[in-house]
Order: sequence, then C-alpha cells, then structure tokens
Amino acid sequence: MDVAEPGPRSVELPVACWLVIDSAMGDEISVEGERGDEAGVVELGLSVRRAGWNALPDWPSDPQGFASWPRSGQQVTIALSESQWSLVVAVLDRWAEVYDGLDDPKQTEEARRCRAIAEHIRRDLDSMP
Repeated sequence: MDVAEPGPRSVELPVACWLVIDSAMGDEISVEGERGDEAGVVELGLSVRRAGWNALPDWPSDPQGFASWPRSGQQVTIALSESQWSLVVAVLDRWAEVYDGLDDPKQTEEARRCRAIAEHIRRDLDSMP
C-alpha cells in the first residue's frame, strides 16, 4: 500500500535565492536527462521549476527582462512537497561540491550561496510541525 505524501510545505525566500535554485535545478535536469534519468529527477525537477515560475507571475519572458528583475529585496513563498524539497536541497548540495571543484573564485562564491540557501531551507522545514 502506498502512503500518501504530506501536503506541500511553504518556504519564503528572496527571489534571488530562488534564481540560484532554478539554475541549479536546470543544470541537474540537463545532466540527468543525458544520463538516462533512472532516478526520475527530470520530471520532479521540472515540477519544482514550474512551482517557482507559477509563484512568480512577473518572471521575465525574455533574457533582457532579467536586467531589472527581481527588484531588490523581493521575496517569494514556494510551496513544494517533501520529495520536491528533498530534491532541491540535494541539488544545491551537489552543485556546491561541483562549483568548489572548479578552482574559480566566482564558482566558490556560488558554492557558498548554494550551501547557505540549502541551510535556510533545512532550517525552515525543520521548524515546521
């Protein structure tokens, strides 16, 4: 008998952090798609990205739109299932390791950001009943 997953859990983040998540998730989807996606990451990852896009109706539709978006301090609340949040944290941790291995100061900073966002999410989820 399958046990139903609990309902979505909401986490509030700066939009700038969600952009880091979206980018890392896009990279993960690409890599897993090339490897055959035996773990089903592509579908779950796409659902995570869609949830973010849906939560941000002002998401730019063209690359030039990102020049002035998001506005400074803009926040977003993202509601994801436990399995989606687990994937987000795992992807952030994995890409932090990848970025650390590139021996580039910009990538080292990106690794730090990934770890900080993953920790923020863990802390928020752990504090929920």
